[in-house]
Amino acid sequence: MRIVSVTTGRADVGHLEPVWREIAKRDGWELKILVLGFHQLSGEWDVFPRFHFDYNQGKDSPVEIARATAGATRDSAFAYGRWKPDLILVAGDRWEALGAVSAALPFGIPVAHIGGGDETLGSYDNQIRHAITKMAHLHFVAHEQAKERVLAMGEEAWRVHVTGLPSLDGVRQWMEGLEKVPERGEELVVIFHTPTLELDTAEEQAREVGKALNQVGRPVKGFVPGHDVLHERVHQALIDQLGAVENQWLYQEQPAEFYRTLSRAACLVGNSSAGIIEACSFGLPVVNIGSRQ
Repeated sequence: MRIVSVTTGRADVGHLEPVWREIAKRDGWELKILVLGFHQLSGEWDVFPRFHFDYNQGKDSPVEIARATAGATRDSAFAYGRWKPDLILVAGDRWEALGAVSAALPFGIPVAHIGGGDETLGSYDNQIRHAITKMAHLHFVAHEQAKERVLAMGEEAWRVHVTGLPSLDGVRQWMEGLEKVPERGEELVVIFHTPTLELDTAEEQAREVGKALNQVGRPVKGFVPGHDVLHERVHQALIDQLGAVENQWLYQEQPAEFYRTLSRAACLVGNSSAGIIEACSFGLPVVNIGSRQ
């Protein structure tokens, strides 16, 4: 079986990497990785044949994001035509993933989707996730409530499997590799993504988050917002309040670095799904801002 796995950033690498490891162990299974969006997949996975398409860098208007979604569809189609996969594996709710799954339709390639059936507010990720569900053929969901939502969308019961989220396997594997548990420090971690259904107030929300963090008086480490509409302006609003100190702002590329940061933090502030999914594995308190989660 030849599987093409689509990745769009740190969030889905966290979900996909444990599955990649299992695929790599199986005789007769071939894994190819299609890297979309703006991140560079590095490390051991460079040994696998892969494409990397990097488009729309530095542009965050609705027009450019829509054009980039079309680019993800076009580039995925090119990869599928060359690789001829038996199955597409995708996780989550990113617009790049929507493009990749849309491209599979004309080929008649089955799609396996990790993380369907969740319900979130404050961003268009919700609509994207459900759209991917309706184009997918196998559904690996996090919990029973997610399963019920997928079934309510008309999917056949045999296609829906409650597996939990593989990213938690990744957290466990990372923690098992530690010689000792990291000591928790005073640092606050901020991850504030664009609330894409509230664009009129997105920058102001980010400024208020920055102001509040300044008042706490603790060191802050931030992760650059995901590449959505207005992401650059949201990031700049945070920088205007918190500064742009070297090594303060990180990209969410490597799960291990992300886990290391969470394990040492005093609190996670913002509107990332990591506050719901990964933070509890570290006993990390979370302050959620706004409606996005």
